[in-house]
Amino acid sequence: MTTRPPNSGFAGPRPPPIEKYLDSEALQRGPFGLLGVTPDACSDEHLVAAVQRQLARVDAHPEAESAEAQKVRHAIYAAAAALRDPYQRAELVSAWAGPPRSAPAAPLPRPRVEPVHEPEPQWREDRATTRAVYPIIGMAVGGLFFLAALLALLLLASGNPAGTSPAGTTTTTPAAPASPPASTPTAPTLIPASAPSPSVSAPGAPAPRVPTAFVDAPAAVRGLKAAADSVRKNPEESLAVVEAAIGPIGSGWPRLDQARQRVAVGAIVEILYALASSTEASDRLITAIAAGVAPLAAGRPLSPDEVWPAAWSAGMLCRLSQERVLSTALSARIEQALDDALGPERPRREATFEAGAIAALQRMPEWLLAPADGNRSAADTTAACNAWADAVAALVSDGDVERFLVDGLERVLLNSPEPDADPSAFAAIQSLAVQIKWRRGGPARTRLLDWFRDQRVSVADLYVLTTALATASSAESVVATMVLPSSASFVDREKLRTQYAGAWNVAEAAGGTKATRDWTLAVTDILQRTVRPSNDIEALAGAVELARLNLAARLLWQGDPAGAADQFSRVGQYLDLAPDPSRTPGKIAVASSRGGTDGQWAVSYLAAGMNIPVRMERLEELQRGSGGALGVVDAEVLAEAACFAPGGEGKVRHAAQGAAAKFASLPTMTAAMLEVLPRAPRIESVSELISKVSGRSLPPTSDPAWSLAARRALVERLIEQLASGGAGISVNVDRLANALARTYEPGEFGPSDEDETHPITTSGPEALWRSLHAEAERLVPNLQFPMSLEQIDNRRAGRRALASGPVQAWAAEQVSVAEVFAYVTVGERSSRAPTVALILEDMTTRRREARHIFEQIHASERAMLRLWLLRLGQESAWTGS
Repeated sequence: MTTRPPNSGFAGPRPPPIEKYLDSEALQRGPFGLLGVTPDACSDEHLVAAVQRQLARVDAHPEAESAEAQKVRHAIYAAAAALRDPYQRAELVSAWAGPPRSAPAAPLPRPRVEPVHEPEPQWREDRATTRAVYPIIGMAVGGLFFLAALLALLLLASGNPAGTSPAGTTTTTPAAPASPPASTPTAPTLIPASAPSPSVSAPGAPAPRVPTAFVDAPAAVRGLKAAADSVRKNPEESLAVVEAAIGPIGSGWPRLDQARQRVAVGAIVEILYALASSTEASDRLITAIAAGVAPLAAGRPLSPDEVWPAAWSAGMLCRLSQERVLSTALSARIEQALDDALGPERPRREATFEAGAIAALQRMPEWLLAPADGNRSAADTTAACNAWADAVAALVSDGDVERFLVDGLERVLLNSPEPDADPSAFAAIQSLAVQIKWRRGGPARTRLLDWFRDQRVSVADLYVLTTALATASSAESVVATMVLPSSASFVDREKLRTQYAGAWNVAEAAGGTKATRDWTLAVTDILQRTVRPSNDIEALAGAVELARLNLAARLLWQGDPAGAADQFSRVGQYLDLAPDPSRTPGKIAVASSRGGTDGQWAVSYLAAGMNIPVRMERLEELQRGSGGALGVVDAEVLAEAACFAPGGEGKVRHAAQGAAAKFASLPTMTAAMLEVLPRAPRIESVSELISKVSGRSLPPTSDPAWSLAARRALVERLIEQLASGGAGISVNVDRLANALARTYEPGEFGPSDEDETHPITTSGPEALWRSLHAEAERLVPNLQFPMSLEQIDNRRAGRRALASGPVQAWAAEQVSVAEVFAYVTVGERSSRAPTVALILEDMTTRRREARHIFEQIHASERAMLRLWLLRLGQESAWTGS
């Protein structure tokens, strides 16, 4: 489509996209016109045929791949879904049962596609020319059809018994007997009643042409495309073509380019819709598609010839599961086949062909080994492993292929029999080791170093693996002597591990850099000192120190050892803010900010009367003060001045608001603002002051709910301050909360204002969560992790919905960060899965048993610190729980 340049001055009308891709009648009668059905004929069978008919019209348009065409397709699906619902259908039938009208009386139940106007075509002929030319064209077309029919009769008269079907298939057309045997069953009707029925073959007519074989996968794809084009005219023949094409496509799809794969998937979807009204036909189609995953569903070893078909069938079933217009019975059939093949790990959020095929490949590694009964040989295992690796390379991006292969090798190492007793296990380990490239900077090298210390990986496994590395792989710097003896001890394993680490220059194996070692010492020290906080403030102070070390770990990971050293060198400076456990929280302090008793400042301020300079001087004294305690009387007078002080063209009120904001962390100031709130004017400056005092955002002052929101914010803040144990402790809480927020937003504040009070927001944890989530999406899903990425997202959404107040919202985001970080940690190395599962279980237990939300925050930070020990290869430094 030609795009009109901006500001071209063209202002002509453009037809709506529905009229452009369908016709003007599709804009009438709401969903009935869009689908081309009538209110008295809109059963499920009619709708299936109508959806396919309208989609075919859109697909035939020259601009079928445009965004407008996709919107029209979505509108067709939405209309069909609305008419399938009996309640919505009844309402729509009632609304549209009358004569056609240009605008519907009631809107569609789904969002309609907004009209997009295009220039009027310049090539449209006038009506006189149309009436003169079209009859001539009709006569010419009729003559061509007559000649074609005459030629067909001549061919039949010549007795030609054989023909060739399109797309490279060989067909046979045997002569039918004069009358069929009485026992021959009648072929089922495959076309819905509302669609044109195919002509029934009379006795003696030739049988439908059924392909006997396809020469290869590309020919099968062409056959599928031809079958999709003719499925409504010849449903039985098209279904037979699909059944014949699935085998070659499933056995050769990794060699197809992406365009042909998409054509095959699209053709099968279209054929399924066309046959959906026939239970027998749709069952035959799903049975043919699901045949490839039979080994996975049965839990039996796969032969080399079954690897590619299993992945293709799983991908195709997964793709079909996203079709929402299919009948309930047909959808349930697809879902059951998927569950049998892939189990609970099947993709649900992104149900694409690629996602389903990848999920199937993840389940395969231990099923690539030949069975122990001797029906297949070790050579079959090698062929199956090679086929599996080829399928991985065809599906997974280049950056993730090595990680996928290493995960598969690890599953073989952990779940297969000992290779010295099972030739198939020996062949699988050797084959996969050769397939892996062992590149510099890739995940394979560090995983091998992990396996040397993993007691689940036996000496026999490592012997076969290192032998393959030293003699048959492309791993650089590995010589023939770097093979673990079959009778090696743990010391021998550690020595060879060091040798591999040195050959590959893996600094982690030698203990890492000095910054990493210093960080590890600080981590082990604080983990020992903060096992169980004795009170709420100690929990918050400990969380700040843990978060500082987590920030240092992030800086180490990003290659900033200087920044990391600056963070963990200051560990411990906030622990002295925690109160003595033996101290009993006292009442709210009432001392004046200038060191006298409560009320002295209030008397001096009120004594100034209307003397504006004196009042401004008293307010400046408060602002220049230390910001310590503020008495109840002084706070109430200050709150009155901040809301009502006259004079100086608002300068007195503005100065009072600045002084009140300085004491925003004190419960006396919060209580004073709460008392004056019913009389406070609804102006922007007062609303901003309440937001600073409460630490919560408020709606605009014009909102009717502003007063209620302001009161709720002040009450929640006062409860938090009183629960902390008084004014002095409240100041410590604010300092700690601000320092904790800074570890998630290191660029938000400068070093000079680290101890100043700032509103607690979730922007920092949200940004970190998005960053980690992007890393998680690039990783191949790991079946050993206790949660899927979709479950992590759902848990986060649930916590956000239940959170009340900024502190709970912040804690909810923080624990979501911990979960997605754990997912990334396991995704990088699946051998970490058991340890990560224990860390998450410990975090959940501590959060459940916490007496205060500060203890929950502490538990989440502690879990993330232990995860960083794993990720940086320093897990052996901490053996506690």
